[in-house]
Amino acid sequence: MIISIIGRIRSGKSTVRKLIEQEAATYGITFKHVRFADPIYKEVEDFYDRWDIPYRKFRPLFDAIGEVLAEHGKGDKVNQYFVDQLLHTRGNIIVDDCRRISQTDFLKWDGTITIRVNSDNTTRKERCAPGEWTDNHISDTELDRYPVDFNIKNDGSLENLKSAVKDVCKNIFSRIKT
Repeated sequence: MIISIIGRIRSGKSTVRKLIEQEAATYGITFKHVRFADPIYKEVEDFYDRWDIPYRKFRPLFDAIGEVLAEHGKGDKVNQYFVDQLLHTRGNIIVDDCRRISQTDFLKWDGTITIRVNSDNTTRKERCAPGEWTDNHISDTELDRYPVDFNIKNDGSLENLKSAVKDVCKNIFSRIKT
């Protein structure tokens, strides 16, 4: 099984992923977390580890690298790296960084479940580090109208989010024999 999570910046995609993993465990199901951005992370992570710079400060750099790769026709190489990861991953996979239509389409294999995390602009902006907020970058807007299997609203408390994730997981996992 593959679950793909989409949503705008600071909508709570990674939090939803972690909650799905926790809820899945109650059904005896485990997931491997895989990211499209892993090759970019591997190149950049040394900087923020070595100099103790918060990862969130590097978001503009990740966006710029992704744009340059796409402009020069190298986006498929990132996708190929991702495919290589998938081919070497056994079991269930969860992806929480689909930011482009090409990536989300790429994951639309038979049975892939796509979940959108929605959060209002005010809430998302409050979650951003100073200077991180953007609401018009293509990686945040391109998937706004993309069809999904489930929508999760993340504007309230963590308890409300947990409840919403639990409802979605019940819908997904209750049909699976473990």
